[in-house]
Amino acid sequence: MSYPTVSLPSSLGIRQLPPPPGVPKSLESLYDLVQIWETPRRNPQHRGFRYVVASDVSDGLGQCRSVVDVVRVGTVLEPQEQVAQYVSTSCTPVSLAYIIDALGRAYTDPDGFPAKVAVEVNNHGHSTQAMLQAHLDYPHFYRRELEDRANRAKRFATTIGWNTTPLTRPRMLDRFVEAVSTRDPTTKRPDFILNSPITLDEMRGFYSDTGGLADASASKHGYDDCIITAAIANVVAWLWLGGEIAPIAEQRRQKSGADSRRRSHGLDDYDWRNSDATLAEMRAGVHEDAEAGYDVDDTLLF
Repeated sequence: MSYPTVSLPSSLGIRQLPPPPGVPKSLESLYDLVQIWETPRRNPQHRGFRYVVASDVSDGLGQCRSVVDVVRVGTVLEPQEQVAQYVSTSCTPVSLAYIIDALGRAYTDPDGFPAKVAVEVNNHGHSTQAMLQAHLDYPHFYRRELEDRANRAKRFATTIGWNTTPLTRPRMLDRFVEAVSTRDPTTKRPDFILNSPITLDEMRGFYSDTGGLADASASKHGYDDCIITAAIANVVAWLWLGGEIAPIAEQRRQKSGADSRRRSHGLDDYDWRNSDATLAEMRAGVHEDAEAGYDVDDTLLF
């Protein structure tokens, strides 16, 4: 069996390992490995995707887990998806910065700019973020937003990194649950696709004694680091695309519904008459809403 490859600079320190045959004997066997479900989409003929790299940082002493998630930000045509993950109980906050740096520089946007990094800076994350910013010269961080500002133009703070507080935690979890549980009525795909078996296992034991989502946490002897990391990535992507426009998931549902109605009348999904596409682009199916990284027959192009 062949596995997809992607060309990465050797300076990132990443080498490809074939996935182990069959089902892993334990989730712990996946620790300290970067699991990749989709390599970066890089096709100059189409508009590319943007990525968020989120991280919940532990001290690396084995009592808690550090998690790094790479999430492909959703578009009008495709939902948001978890495309890579790193989980470790032994990686120190400073060493974790190198993992984040490598993944962020691997998953670049259409212009080659590294992914937006959102490190939870409540505790040990400050060490990780400082290493990324000061030593590794990482260029793209989540800039904190104050959503309760009356003047939306002044909602951006001067600080970077995600801070989980009694104010931000409920909103973060609200949006996470909404994203993973809402399905497009036409495509039947969720707004946020989770691929990690470790994350999915955590969700089975994430509950609240009070019944309130804001109070939910891991069960006894369990973890919730993967859930928090995915929730951070989701809310950062939501804020990145939200602003003063309709959420991208709602735009996607509207488009898929309109496409379905057009097909039911024997019409093409795309109205080329109202576009600036050339004849060659029309025949190739390349337009402003085309699926980045895919050609017209859904073949991955790297």
